[in-house]
Amino acid sequence: NIQLISGLSLNHYNGQHYGRVVGVGQNEIVDVDVEYYKGKSDKIDGMAYSKMEWTPSGDWLIYTDLQVRGVYYWTAGKDNDGRTYLVNEYFLFFNPKGGFRYLHSDIKGQQISLFGSIGKSSKEPNRSDFVDAFVKKPVPEELVDIELGGKYALGSLLQIELNAYMMNYKNQLVLTGELNDVGAPLRTNVDKSFRRGVEFDIAHQIFKKLS
Repeated sequence: NIQLISGLSLNHYNGQHYGRVVGVGQNEIVDVDVEYYKGKSDKIDGMAYSKMEWTPSGDWLIYTDLQVRGVYYWTAGKDNDGRTYLVNEYFLFFNPKGGFRYLHSDIKGQQISLFGSIGKSSKEPNRSDFVDAFVKKPVPEELVDIELGGKYALGSLLQIELNAYMMNYKNQLVLTGELNDVGAPLRTNVDKSFRRGVEFDIAHQIFKKLS
């Protein structure tokens, strides 16, 4: 009644960022097919994880998920606005998660399910966050997510679902409302932020037939 899954992954990404003049206005004298900016990027993403599932009884499932992730990111060159840039960063993340699921059914067609979880995740800034950061260098964002929910079903006749979540962020990368010189949205770190919510859904076969 215990299952353990572990694994490793390693990925390498290489990107070329460049722009060429492909056309000009009729009254402008500009060389066409000229490269006016160029940059290179390298990203190495490695991960080790282990997940354990324990079923103490037929109705219960308890699980834990542990992940260690390392990211090396390098990019350098000249941007389309003429600025030169250099990014050379390494990140190490530990992302644990744990939770449970309960599922019970009877011969009358009733089904009751409950679930709950708590987990932490981390994410590094992307290339545009670094290149378009004029004032403050971006840092990774972290999230602690807590969820609790349940579902009751009476065959296909009635289904009721309820889900509540609480998400606490540290250094979340949020949209500023500004755009860079080519119209891409800009993001910046916010020290603390959160999301809260409750989702409720009810479905009845009678209403489905009427609609």
